[in-house]
Amino acid sequence: MHGSTPTDGYSPAPDGRISIPDVIPIFPLPKVVLLPGEVLPLHIFEPRYREMTRDALDRHRVIGMIEYADEGSAPDTEEQAVRDVGCAGFIAEHKELPDGRYLLWLLGLERFRVVREIPSDTPYR
Repeated sequence: MHGSTPTDGYSPAPDGRISIPDVIPIFPLPKVVLLPGEVLPLHIFEPRYREMTRDALDRHRVIGMIEYADEGSAPDTEEQAVRDVGCAGFIAEHKELPDGRYLLWLLGLERFRVVREIPSDTPYR
């Protein structure tokens, strides 16, 4: 397992606090809720979310977990609505598997409100 240590690219603030960027990638999932202070284990296997994980690990280690607004709608698309509120999560530990999948332990930090989605060149939102 890999933890959040300065040797793997992440350096916490001097006081040990985790800084949440103003813009974070979102990971919408049906019927999955992350709460502040809780840990959510995740198995990341879709190519777009593998890329999201790599990008987050290389930068700030924060992703936003959020539910779809309508559970009965089509698979994830940019047009598929998400709820207004989600929870920012910090990748506290991770393991990259030989085939590129990831096992993550996401620590819930605080709620966030979606103001708007920003267009991006990435395959994830």
